[in-house]
Amino acid sequence: MNVLYISHCAPDVPDKGEKIRVHHFLKRLAARHTVHLACLCRHLEETKRTRELAGGLASVFAQVLKPKPALARAAIRYGLGGSLTVEYFRGAAMKRYLDTAPWRGEVDVTLVYSAAMTGYADPSKPMVLDLCDLDSEKWFEYDRLRRLPFAYAIEGRRLRSVEQIACARAHSTIVMTGNEASLVRSAIPGARVEVIANGVDYDYWRPVAASSGKPSIVFIGQLDYFPNADGIEWFAREIFPYLRSAVPEMEFVIAGRNPDAQVSRLGSIAGIRVLENPADVRPILASATAVAVPLRLARGLQNKVIEALAMGKTVLTTPQVSKTFGESLPDGIAVCEGRDDWLAAFQAASPTPRPEIRDSLRKTYDWDAAADRLCALVEGAKAAANL
Repeated sequence: MNVLYISHCAPDVPDKGEKIRVHHFLKRLAARHTVHLACLCRHLEETKRTRELAGGLASVFAQVLKPKPALARAAIRYGLGGSLTVEYFRGAAMKRYLDTAPWRGEVDVTLVYSAAMTGYADPSKPMVLDLCDLDSEKWFEYDRLRRLPFAYAIEGRRLRSVEQIACARAHSTIVMTGNEASLVRSAIPGARVEVIANGVDYDYWRPVAASSGKPSIVFIGQLDYFPNADGIEWFAREIFPYLRSAVPEMEFVIAGRNPDAQVSRLGSIAGIRVLENPADVRPILASATAVAVPLRLARGLQNKVIEALAMGKTVLTTPQVSKTFGESLPDGIAVCEGRDDWLAAFQAASPTPRPEIRDSLRKTYDWDAAADRLCALVEGAKAAANL
């Protein structure tokens, strides 16, 4: 079967939330079917690495999407009534390529990653939409937490309209959690929703014996992403001082890519270290007493949570994050509301990896099982189109 995979991000390396899913799915899908890839990259190095994937793919098209010009163009079109998200990912070169590709007529099914990319899909072909999560809901949450709420609410409504059209068109719509499935069914009645969670690379995220050191709580993630930055600052200013008053030698270690000014300033607070762009976060996780994921805005599946659990670490988090897992909260997660909850959970944690946490996680979060379900949906879309 011939599949066209359209993605808003490069699948070159699984080192960021949005890229993890497409990387693993693409690799497994290409092992079973003839797959053509068309994706957007953020810089030339991503493009180079993506084109090197061609050994397992029938063809690869990677267009560089420069963030600043793309955002400026999208802002103008937003002012004219368009969706900021959709316009940001609009690329004329990709549209021309897909309209003229020599294998265009051979495609049986198009698999689209994110609703904003559905405009690239040939309407004459059956489509499977990997929505992951209801992105419009994020904009409505921004309306609650950020400045300029009116602008965020407008984008939420415009993107919701795009999602409604995309879900109506799709043979099936995939999300990552049962919680997201409930949101989609409520917001878009009639959507044919399927849940396929991410897996974990258990060979990479392995328990490692902890080195002795100060008791610490660690956050790992993209540090210029608003939900992460917002949660980190809230934790650093509202929760961590209380924890440190009880455990004076305790550290809060913040590690990840591209810390913005808001996050960098937290390094001036006693007991807090900000580690920018570490080459490997696993030693940082291994040395931690516990992992904190203090997000006040959480959508989809938090890869940072399940990766820490795969290393046998205890994860302390908010009700907002725990809600994304629905009724099946993985072992090893402590849900904290007040400051006393955070302190009690930290004092109960240990830097020594707990193998039972990892073993329990394997039962639900497995890439091969997830790929089996994805392939069944893609094959089902073709079969339905042939009836």
